[in-house]
Amino acid sequence: MRWTVWLLGVCGVMAWSGTEAPGQQSPGSPSPLATTASLRRIVPKGKGRLGVVGDQGTWIHLRGSEPGKLQTFAQPWTLQGGFFLNTKQGWLCATEALPALPLTRGVLLRTEDGGRSWKRIGGLLPGLKDLCFWDGKQGVAVCEPSPLVPSGVLKTSDAGRSWHPVPGPPERWTRVLRLAQGKALLLGPNATAVLEKGRRIRPLPHPWSNQSFLTWAVDERGRLWAAGTGGLVAFSSDLGRSWRPVDLGPGAQAMDILSIATWKQKIWLAGAPGGIGFFSPDGGHSWERFTLPSPLPVYDLKFVDARRGWAVGPLGHVWNTSDGGRSWRTVHSGAQRAAVWCVWLDADTIPWEVLAWLAHQEGYIVVVSLLGDRTSWGRSWDRQFRLRTRQALLRLGVAEVVFSSRFPLPQPDLAPDQETLLRYWRAVQGQDPNQSVQRWLVSQLLQWRPDVVITHAAVPGQSSPGQVWLNQQLQQAVRWAGQKDQWPPPLRHLALRPWKVQKLWGLLPSGRKGHVGVDPFQLSRAQGKCLHQLTRRARWLLQAQAAPVPDSWQFRLIDAQLPRQTAQAGLMQGVVLYRGGPARRILSLEQEAGASSLLAAQRYRSLRALLLRSEGKRANLLAAWDQLAQGIPPQDQALLMFEFAMAQVQQGQWNTASEALAELVRRWPQEKLTLAAAWWLVHLHLGSEPWMALSSSGQSGVWETLAQRRQEGLGALAAPPPANAIPASKRLELARRWLTWLERRAPDLAAGMALAHASLAHQEGQPDQARRLLALLAFHRPALRWTGSARARLWALQPQGSPPPGVAFCPPVQEKPFLDGRLEEPLWQQATVLDLKHPHIGSQWSTQVLLAQDEQFLYVAARCSRPHASATGQLPSGPRDASLKGQDRLEWFVDLEGDGFTYFHFGVGSQGGAFERCGSWWGWNPQWFVAVRATPEGWNLEAALPWSLFGRQAPRPNKGWSFGVKRVVPEVGILSWRPPRGTFPCPESWGVLLFDRQSRP
Repeated sequence: MRWTVWLLGVCGVMAWSGTEAPGQQSPGSPSPLATTASLRRIVPKGKGRLGVVGDQGTWIHLRGSEPGKLQTFAQPWTLQGGFFLNTKQGWLCATEALPALPLTRGVLLRTEDGGRSWKRIGGLLPGLKDLCFWDGKQGVAVCEPSPLVPSGVLKTSDAGRSWHPVPGPPERWTRVLRLAQGKALLLGPNATAVLEKGRRIRPLPHPWSNQSFLTWAVDERGRLWAAGTGGLVAFSSDLGRSWRPVDLGPGAQAMDILSIATWKQKIWLAGAPGGIGFFSPDGGHSWERFTLPSPLPVYDLKFVDARRGWAVGPLGHVWNTSDGGRSWRTVHSGAQRAAVWCVWLDADTIPWEVLAWLAHQEGYIVVVSLLGDRTSWGRSWDRQFRLRTRQALLRLGVAEVVFSSRFPLPQPDLAPDQETLLRYWRAVQGQDPNQSVQRWLVSQLLQWRPDVVITHAAVPGQSSPGQVWLNQQLQQAVRWAGQKDQWPPPLRHLALRPWKVQKLWGLLPSGRKGHVGVDPFQLSRAQGKCLHQLTRRARWLLQAQAAPVPDSWQFRLIDAQLPRQTAQAGLMQGVVLYRGGPARRILSLEQEAGASSLLAAQRYRSLRALLLRSEGKRANLLAAWDQLAQGIPPQDQALLMFEFAMAQVQQGQWNTASEALAELVRRWPQEKLTLAAAWWLVHLHLGSEPWMALSSSGQSGVWETLAQRRQEGLGALAAPPPANAIPASKRLELARRWLTWLERRAPDLAAGMALAHASLAHQEGQPDQARRLLALLAFHRPALRWTGSARARLWALQPQGSPPPGVAFCPPVQEKPFLDGRLEEPLWQQATVLDLKHPHIGSQWSTQVLLAQDEQFLYVAARCSRPHASATGQLPSGPRDASLKGQDRLEWFVDLEGDGFTYFHFGVGSQGGAFERCGSWWGWNPQWFVAVRATPEGWNLEAALPWSLFGRQAPRPNKGWSFGVKRVVPEVGILSWRPPRGTFPCPESWGVLLFDRQSRP
């Protein structure tokens, strides 16, 4: 009963409460990175006073004609929003991404003295984006959606000390605007809504399918003004129920309008690229342009009266005007432009150590632009992609991160060639992607004005089609940027000047040799660490498991304005930029690090190599940790321990992984990685699949050194003995301990593990408890993504009436099939048939999956249609663990315990190849049988999977396994049994496979 009560609280009854942090959170002197940080928002404080917040925890007072001193908080938070009731009382908010988990923490600061000192309040909040208050107590905030706050909206009635979720549809809100009578407007990229007295969210129409709102304001007449991508500007006289677009004239469609300011009948607009803005003296009836001193973007505008106004932007820029915006002057800046501009299709190939060397060690102003957008893929990591990428790169000293919303990436493997990718973008944008990317790339070059540009190299057969296309387009954009007559027509109407890039570099795929290489593990004498140490924590913000680090980042020179020999000598060779100049910081760490720091960095490199390359006696390394890690900073030790554990998970060494994760929690309980460690420990002990696979492959052993050390008293949460020595009851006990540990320390994380709670109760022999937990998941709003799967599992535990969608029965058969792919045996007439569908894929790709069983095998077969099929005959078997990338293929998943995390994964391709894995472990190689045949209609497959493969005999009657199946057709899409659909595993889409004694009709 305790778990049910807890989950009820999680699903909306509980509130976040917290006490004010002891001591003051007063801003102090800025760090070198903060001097060039982007300034994001201007916060009105009343009586002509303003405050500015931005990256790296920056805070500036604005009053009169000159800004106050730049200050920073002790933590380098990315402050995103703020609100002041008066000149004294105010709040600031930020979002902090946690490493190795799709979880965020909110930062809420309050001041009672106008911003001279701050106190952190609010408890364990999700990441906060913006907030407003109606009085000293009542307020509302928008945040990162989570299992506790699916609507992304919170309310408070005690000045922010405690917060309650507001029920409503899930949406990713970015801004909130206070209205009268306890109402507020909510703004998201593709949605708007009105919040009525903190109780009800009422959606409003968004008529622009290909453009997004980025900012808004309310004028004196009560009209709502909104602006966004592609020069989108519109106003509404009924608070968002209907909209009227505004035409700003030629060139506006080449801009993203990022800021709006109003004063009585006057309206000002500005955005990216900068250099110009738009002004209306008569409430929007007519428009004229004004110029700005820099082509850099304007992130926010505010006017304190009809003449005095302020604007802020990247690189620490603050501009002001005293004549109503006709002329502007720069009153504060940390740099004038970028030294290096890096443009990538996606974040997967970012050379982290190279960026740390350029920005953090050498002080060059580095700007990173990401063309592709994967926020629509549906996974938690991808929905937080922009937030996490920005925070990871800012940790390395990157000055700004720019995202393009015009190029959403198709899911992996659905666009195997350049033609398919461009066809996809053409359908999304409604225009030629070559023209839109050229305009975007040229505008980026003209506003950042870099000396050096780095992108993907085009290597046939190794670079992806998107990377090759971006390389080609960027080369042309670099040439065009220096010749105004070559610019795309809309850019010619903007106040931009031609710019010539001195060098263009291409990052080569791993294993290729280039003109210049950067060692990721080279020592930084200024920082006293190797480059990998500087990047490791940033990397874990973007990944859930360890990713390989190349021995060297290699670059090929693509083009240069310098002599070839000089240009090839180094990334920045021949580029003259002095410290403190327009594109380089003055670093405070000018003296070399001491001998002890360099020795610690060398120990770090040696220990990392030892941990990741050792094949035996791994636990002995853990037992000797104190000696091996002597002198390494504790934070780096925790990262090494976690990285080692994740490497063991990928290699199928779950024994060692659980030992290392438990040791991490014991040694560094305050380290943020302990939440990820505990999360992994719950799932490693809860799911039986890893331990079955480990035992069946003979990878077990006893490590006396660590076992003896644990007897000396390492605490109650010590990791278990190896798989062959631990009973299931012990595993479940450990899973329960870690789940309770997480419940106390991270209730929002534990709330997202509600399915694990249900699985644990079921395995412990508490079916009533499991049913209550599944009922909460199935019928309560916070579990929208899991609703269908939870209802199927709930029915399987207590069958009553007709089964819901997502329940399938696997009937018994008496004869065995002859595996030839013909599907002619009578048993297939008795099999259960699952139709795989997609709402936008026609019947020419129809797919039927057939399931049956006997005392020895689970049988899986499929008929896969495809247009223009002609070949016939059985196909030869492909290699084991074959790469099916780019192939039409069928994949299915078996989750024995229904925990939604550990599972068996099988795949068969239309060319005869097949693979199997357990979780992320590709080394699991059990024996099973498969045949593939080409047919005039498409292709068939037949597979027989012995029950011993799953570590047990035939399932008992009415036993239910979580089961999912999908077909991936490159260039076409994904057909699946249940939505949602993805090329990646989607446990929330899986149903239940029940094993009956007799066939069902």
